[in-house]
Amino acid sequence: MLVALAYISVKNGFFKFSEASASSATFYNPIMSDGADPSVVYKDGFYYYTQTTGNNVSVWRSETISGISKGTKVVVWTPPASGPTCCNIWAPELLFLNNKWYIYFAADDGQSYNNHRMYVLESNTTDPQGSYTEKGKIYDPNNDKYAIDGTVLQKTDGSLYFIWSGKNTDPETTQNLYIAPMNNPWTINGSRVLLSTPTYPWETSVAPINEGPESLIKNGKIIVVYAANASWTDEYNLGMLTNTDGNILTPSSWTKNPNSIFSKTSEVFGPGHGTFTKSPDGTEDWIIYHAAKYSGAGWSRNIRAQKYTWNPDDIPNLGTPVPGGLSLPLPSGEGLACSTCNIYYGWGSSASGTLVKGTWNLISDTAASITSLGAGWQHLFRGDVASTDYTVSAQAKWVATGTTSNYPKYGIYATYKDSSNYVAAFLDKNNKVLATFGKVQGVDQNWQNSRINVNFGQFHTIKVVKNGTTFQFYLDNKLYQTRTFNISNGQIGLVTEDTKADYQNVTISLSAGQVSDPTPTSGRKPR
Repeated sequence: MLVALAYISVKNGFFKFSEASASSATFYNPIMSDGADPSVVYKDGFYYYTQTTGNNVSVWRSETISGISKGTKVVVWTPPASGPTCCNIWAPELLFLNNKWYIYFAADDGQSYNNHRMYVLESNTTDPQGSYTEKGKIYDPNNDKYAIDGTVLQKTDGSLYFIWSGKNTDPETTQNLYIAPMNNPWTINGSRVLLSTPTYPWETSVAPINEGPESLIKNGKIIVVYAANASWTDEYNLGMLTNTDGNILTPSSWTKNPNSIFSKTSEVFGPGHGTFTKSPDGTEDWIIYHAAKYSGAGWSRNIRAQKYTWNPDDIPNLGTPVPGGLSLPLPSGEGLACSTCNIYYGWGSSASGTLVKGTWNLISDTAASITSLGAGWQHLFRGDVASTDYTVSAQAKWVATGTTSNYPKYGIYATYKDSSNYVAAFLDKNNKVLATFGKVQGVDQNWQNSRINVNFGQFHTIKVVKNGTTFQFYLDNKLYQTRTFNISNGQIGLVTEDTKADYQNVTISLSAGQVSDPTPTSGRKPR
């Protein structure tokens, strides 16, 4: 079975597509090539996952942590065209409370980010990917101010408390953490209490922000892990509050750790906004969090997972962020005996929803063959390169031509963001040309053909060097075309029309001095 888009990782400047196999029982970070503000719940054998998409609320279902990006994705709520919840949907938080599913999210009216408020959805069924009813805004009527990143702390006695990031006045740069009691999962019952305000340098060096709270309870000890500082910088990190006596609504009953508990390293930047879960067999604790794709990436982020432990005093020990590209043991009990897994994790459908088309034989993580003919483009995708400057190449060999297309061909996607934005390079055996084509914002960018004289029954290297919006097209290291397409970055892939072909040595390498797209692809905006 073919699986959805795989994650990718950087190792020694080369993009190795993450692969998990029965023999290695390992995986690589990131587990999601693009995303921010993860939230996950493990229930009845599945991980249910959501993250910021910006324009809706989506829920993924996966049997594994490492395979979340390949899980089934369902859009469970779409905002109205106008009104207070129309725009800038941030940080949905999925929770199972009182035998129902709830999703807490921030939204605004499209007029100002300062108009962000928290809202809640309640499931209509027992399926977290089913339909939801809007329960409205969740807020303190006496302090109806900026609010994002809401979550619920449920004590062992069943009582509920809403925790969120907000401001004392609007507009204001400082973001605090507040807590308030709840009389049901969609209603605050009492005034908000200031839980934490940023004071330490690791919380304030760029911007004084506390946000993204998540609660943990270990042997009766209540802990809140939160994100601090500016999410658009390398300085984003995690802090921790510990409740000392069970008095949740008493500020003096909380102690803030004086140091960050999870922060940048020389290889991982801006780690923050985490969510916590267990391995499938319940024996391990895991944090899932987002981090910048590289130093200075801004809101260009991806999702990562790693195991953590507990200190003897029941305080979580998150360790340090693990660099991408390292082989990590799979979560205990995960293995590969699941319907959503495939040993060639790198191949699959596109992240934008374009499905694999055609019959493909997946040979390895760098090789594949297509054995089907027919009109229309048939394609197979790999991970998002997450950079504007890179080189993609593949050795391709013609095998057979069909009879249904006027222009049979085989080649590669140099970049594929979605069906309206992509660039492709083909070899056309009948016309003996290297043909290039692109589409930008749904507009065709015209075909350009270059005459070639090669034996199509042998492997030839199709290579595209991308620098920003400039694409250089090579065949066997000879430059044939230079074109401009206004596409920042996207996935790469294999693509054919009415042609059987073999591919090997599919590789991507980053250019020196890479420059990535500064636009927050997750939809999360500066604050």
